[in-house]
Parts: sequence; C-alpha cells; structure tokens
Amino acid sequence: MPENLLTRTQYVRDTWARRCDKTVYFSSKENAEFPTIGLDTGDGHHAFQAQKAKAAWSYVEKHFINDFDFFYKRQFLSDKHPERPEYYGHIFKHPSRNVTYMSGGPGFILTRKSVKLLNQAITDHPECIPDGRGEDWKVGKCLSTVGGYAVDTRDEQGRDRFMVFDLKRHVTGAYPTWYRKFNGSPVINGKKCCARYPISFHYVRGLDILTYEWFFYSQRVTSFTGNHKNDRAKFSSAMTSSSHTIKD
Repeated sequence: MPENLLTRTQYVRDTWARRCDKTVYFSSKENAEFPTIGLDTGDGHHAFQAQKAKAAWSYVEKHFINDFDFFYKRQFLSDKHPERPEYYGHIFKHPSRNVTYMSGGPGFILTRKSVKLLNQAITDHPECIPDGRGEDWKVGKCLSTVGGYAVDTRDEQGRDRFMVFDLKRHVTGAYPTWYRKFNGSPVINGKKCCARYPISFHYVRGLDILTYEWFFYSQRVTSFTGNHKNDRAKFSSAMTSSSHTIKD
C-alpha cells in the first residue's frame, strides 16, 4: 500500500534489496520518486491481495522473464534449474483446503518456468486465483493444477531458511496456535530453529531491519569450540589480528 513506503518498504530498499540483481516494487499506485510500479488495483492489505499478486506476476513475465533465472535469492539457488516448475519458501499445509503452499509472509521464489505456468493458468482460468485475501495458498493451489510443485527448503538438519516470524520469536518458540496448525514440518525453536544461512524473516519492523543488516553484513564472530585451551588461544589470535597502531 502507498502509505507503507516510508514506514516499511524504504528499509527493504535501503538494506538487503540493494544486493539483488534487480528489485521491483509494486503498489496500487505509481510513485516515480520511490519508485514503485502502479498496478491500478484497489487499496487494502487483504481485500485486493490476490488481485495485486496476479498483476505483479503478469508484469514480471512481460518485462523480466528472459532476464533472470529466479526471482529472489542467489546462493540457495546455485544448484537449482530455472526450467523446472518448482517454487521455494516456507511450506504450509492448509488444514481445510487440502493444499500445500508457501507462506507469503517471508516470501517465496518462483523459477522462470513456474512464472510462465502461473501466468498461463491465470490467463486460461482467471478463477484459478480469485480476488480477495490469501494470495499465497491460492498461488500454491493454482500452480499445483499446472504441474508446479513446492520444494522443501529446510537444510540437512531440518532447520528453516524462510522464517515466518522475526528471529526472537523463532528462538524463544513463542509461536501462535495457528502456526503450529498450518506448519508443514515439525515446529522447532531454540538454537536449531534456523538454518546457518537464512534467507528471510517476516514480521520485522522497519528499524529492526537496520539491526539485522548490521549483524548480518557488518559483523564477523569468531567461532569457539568449547575447549577452554583452544578457545583461549583462538581469542588471543583474534585480538592480535584486530589490533592496530594509532599514529599522531
């Protein structure tokens, strides 16, 4: 929504989005200064959710489909193929609609092939993604009807890469009831909640994004083994290598 540009979206634009090959921002109205691409849809977070999603994916295929292989994050995708009808994210299973899909909160990745399939399905069957709230499960259901399939993105230890909440909630395990109901895999919290190389977090406030940026991209923490003697030597080495001389 236009009113979110300065309270939310600007923090995305000014932090992790700068590292993407291409970033496009969509809104119900065009804003040439930010900039955003106007989708000419109604306003409202829920009422026009699916309508905006359909318009955005249509725009992506029309303008960028041959320029990029995937639409989200690079390192995780290094062994993936853009012509497979796959999509990636945090798997949810809707308890009453019998559909497996990716949670829209932390975002999801569509391959080039999946973008084409999704837009073809929408063109041939507009009811595939009916207007209204809940565009994530609607996209999942629509893709499943044309051969697209959800891929489990957890790492080899079963830790999540796409986090539905902010880091604090995943570490403490203070999950709402609906999350345990919808989650497509065992719910984990604490040190084993999140993958070593996480891709995204959700429900992160604008100023907190700046904090995440600082920790992820500005800091390097020396790893310790738990062996007092070895760790003390490693700590001394780290302190020595980080010291410097100040000259007048």
